[in-house]
Formats: sequence, C-alpha cells, structure tokens
Amino acid sequence: MEPQQLPLGLGFSSVFKSLPPVRKRIQAGAALLDEKRGLEWRELVDIETLDMASPNEDILGQLFDHYSIGLCELGIRPHRSVELGFSIIDPESSSADYEFAVLTKCWREFVKRQHKATK
Repeated sequence: MEPQQLPLGLGFSSVFKSLPPVRKRIQAGAALLDEKRGLEWRELVDIETLDMASPNEDILGQLFDHYSIGLCELGIRPHRSVELGFSIIDPESSSADYEFAVLTKCWREFVKRQHKATK
C-alpha cells in the first residue's frame, strides 16, 4: 500500500472516518510548526534519528524534548496530533509498528525535501 493511501485506524473511531492521507496530515503539522516556530524547526530535525514511535525522537520530541511537551507548547490535544501527522490513532493496535514506520518515512521525506529546497 502506498503511504499516502494508508487507511490508518479504519473503524477505530467515528472522529477519524474522514482522516486525510498521511502526507496531507504532515503538511498540516508542518504548517502549524512553521506558524509557531518559524521555518528554523526544519533544520533542527535529525532525520537519521527521527522515529515517530518514540516520544523523544519523533518530530515533537526532537523540537520540544518530548512529544507531550510539544503538544502542550503547541496547544493541541492528542486527537488533533493524529490529524497533524504527529501520531497514529491507536499506538496499541496490531498495526502500530507499521503505521509509525510509514509516518516516520513520510516525515523524513518531507524534511529531506525541505533541506534540499533551502540549499
């Protein structure tokens, strides 16, 4: 399955029935970070250690020292973090490893493109 078409959390909750594709969610999360942190955040992300399953090495963990601190600093609730590409619907699901791997891959691609665009 293509990452952009990944049906994360199908049937898990009616809140997420119309969840946009992963890459669209990442664009929304990046736009929020641009607004709150300026474009500099893109240079601070280490794509080699980026791991969206780790609260210390995910995007928010790298920028705010921990996923939860990032949520507070940005003023977003956990369910909104899914819509912004910062997390998955159910980290305890049987597909969580795969979903986090796809999310990590897509964030790495996004940040790598941004690094190339600014050089």
